[in-house]
Amino acid sequence: MLIPTASLFRSRMSELIQRLGSIAELMRKTGLSRTSVDNYLSGKSEPSLTKLREIAAATDADFSWLLGIDTPARDQSTKLAIARKALEDVVGAEPPDPMNEPAGFVLVPRYDVQASAGAGALAAQEDIVDYMAFRDDWVRRRLRVNPANLALIEADGDSMNPTIQTGDLLLVDRGVRQFVDDAIYVILLGEFLSVKRLQRKFDGALDVKSDNPAYDTQVVAQGAANLLNIAGRVIWFGRKM
Repeated sequence: MLIPTASLFRSRMSELIQRLGSIAELMRKTGLSRTSVDNYLSGKSEPSLTKLREIAAATDADFSWLLGIDTPARDQSTKLAIARKALEDVVGAEPPDPMNEPAGFVLVPRYDVQASAGAGALAAQEDIVDYMAFRDDWVRRRLRVNPANLALIEADGDSMNPTIQTGDLLLVDRGVRQFVDDAIYVILLGEFLSVKRLQRKFDGALDVKSDNPAYDTQVVAQGAANLLNIAGRVIWFGRKM
């Protein structure tokens, strides 16, 4: 699923058709087929983000509003520019100076992979299943990371309990590909992803630790830290209460 809230997207497509006057007018403006429109309205399929942006531009609608972010239905150039910039950040465009960035959202992809907080989870099928919107200023100023480097994955296992639990959604900075300082990292072990706390020892070695005391600490000898295949650093997580 590419649309964060599919039912809300269908509702807003219906509202857009009402505003245009008919499905035929939507088809005329966008070039969509009747089958595509019917599938969007029924939930059988959803447009890609690129197609959704084309629909918004062709109908003078706000991209963020169609996507499910609560903004006015009528296009406003500033808000549309913010939405487009957020999308560009996700696909890897170089972000502007955060001091000059207007308030808006960034869309962070959530991947259909699990990072194990236990023995390791298979990560061979890495597909984007949807996106989550985060405040752009919160990402840049509070987290101090490049939005283009962010990804969301789900935790599995109990080795990082009570800090991280099964089902927690992990926000990972993929721009961190080596040990920087003591923190929680996602490590690639062969074809498995694992979430562990890395801590530097006085002699330069690294402890690979689990917060759950039932799991043993592994030690990476001094000078061998480059052998760790770090996939990113965990900078935030969300949990269902």
